[in-house]
Amino acid sequence: MRNPLPWVMGALFVISAVWFGYLYRQGVEKDSLDMEFAKALLQVGIVSVAGTLLSVLVFDHQRRSAANKEAVAAAEKQQQFRDDALKGTLGRITTAYNSTKRARRTVRALGLRKMVEKTLLRLDRYDECMADVSDAQLELEAIKSEVKTSRTLYPSASKLSAALKSMEQYLGALIEEYETIRSRLSDDVCELSLTKVPRFGDFIGPSNGSAFSKEFSSGHDGARAAIRGDLLQLNIPAGSSS
Repeated sequence: MRNPLPWVMGALFVISAVWFGYLYRQGVEKDSLDMEFAKALLQVGIVSVAGTLLSVLVFDHQRRSAANKEAVAAAEKQQQFRDDALKGTLGRITTAYNSTKRARRTVRALGLRKMVEKTLLRLDRYDECMADVSDAQLELEAIKSEVKTSRTLYPSASKLSAALKSMEQYLGALIEEYETIRSRLSDDVCELSLTKVPRFGDFIGPSNGSAFSKEFSSGHDGARAAIRGDLLQLNIPAGSSS
């Protein structure tokens, strides 16, 4: 709704000017009561119009300033939301990676019985390890889905998705092998030759040259690099150049 005050003050000024002009053309003496009243009314009209114009300008400036502040606050809120989302995703990826490596180290320390000709894997430790691997795989799958549906939050969504896919598929292959082998074993079996589970053997074996290193660890490094790049880009002031 528009403010009617400028129109009222404008009308008052016009009426005052018209009346003063009319009296002047009629030859009314300048010191007469009518002329003095007309001049006073005209002065009031001029002051009123000037004051109204000034108040309108001040109000418009305040309105624009408030709108700018709201826009800046909204932009900062959006940036903070993206910053929190990126850091949250980075933390979840790191947690999934660390829990997988912890399970891997536990099996290597407590789940193997090395013999002269072969290495045996304790099934209870195998089960525990794969439960952790399954949790990590589900978490990575969920993160990958979130990145896909919220690509605007992740400038490097393509690189990030590829890295997460590499990690998730590696763990998925381990789970597939586990489900296949474990379902064939009878309840009285407590150990399994490591050669029967080659993917798991790769998982707990030396890192150099392994699929674990090439697919899972490298995928983790790629995912972290992608998100850190997004965070760096997000926190560079607009207009800055490298």
